[in-house]
Amino acid sequence: MVLKPDQLAQLELRLARIANVEVAAIRTGSTGEIDAVDIVADRGRPPQKIVRDAEILFRQEGVDIDHRKIGVAALDSPAALFDNRQPPGVDQNPPVQPVVPSDDRAELAVLSLQDDEERVRLAAVHSTTRGGAFTVEVELAIGAYEGLPGRASGPAQEPVGCATLVARATLESVRNLLQPGYEAQLRELKIVDLTGAPAVVACVDFGEGRHLQRLVGACLQHGSLYDSAVYATLDAINRPLGRARFRELAAFSAQSRARA
Repeated sequence: MVLKPDQLAQLELRLARIANVEVAAIRTGSTGEIDAVDIVADRGRPPQKIVRDAEILFRQEGVDIDHRKIGVAALDSPAALFDNRQPPGVDQNPPVQPVVPSDDRAELAVLSLQDDEERVRLAAVHSTTRGGAFTVEVELAIGAYEGLPGRASGPAQEPVGCATLVARATLESVRNLLQPGYEAQLRELKIVDLTGAPAVVACVDFGEGRHLQRLVGACLQHGSLYDSAVYATLDAINRPLGRARFRELAAFSAQSRARA
């Protein structure tokens, strides 16, 4: 089955929301078929269970995939890969344990995910370059509600500089969707080569008040670099964002209670 770039990006976001998964990337071949699914997770769950969860997710999307194409790398601290400021004595290259999925298929996995209507999604990206300056506006939505767009501008430094501005605009748009008190700051964005395919990787500090988490997200560049930067940024904060409190949803709930 050949999937469109936006379908692949959405699948990567959903894979990253599986318990204990930090980053997920789907690699496709020249025909557009899925060649491999690369998953980075912490050591909180056996990799075989993560593989089964991923298989269930693909089946829910109508995609038939051989479980042997799904690989999981277990890291002690995935987010630490982006933090170059560890104190002395801390290993800056955590050991990676590649895992070959087991052929044992007897255990049934149960997958719990947010409804699509409850997830933040990309509505539009608008960008202009003028006089050496790059300006971008990112519009996000959740359910039927669209928040105020996030904006960022700076020198038109392709490709990383512009993609970084897109990620900053994405996080501003996220803050516009949320109730006051949340912080979302981009730490770093990189464009890396992942087995011959470009991927956008974002490191974000996200949380409420002073309780910030350092999170990492990634998206293979299937199409637009700017869309991939948005998806990588959302991928980083996907799980905590699912527990966050949104402005419009809170207002809608209050109005519903008032009418009841």
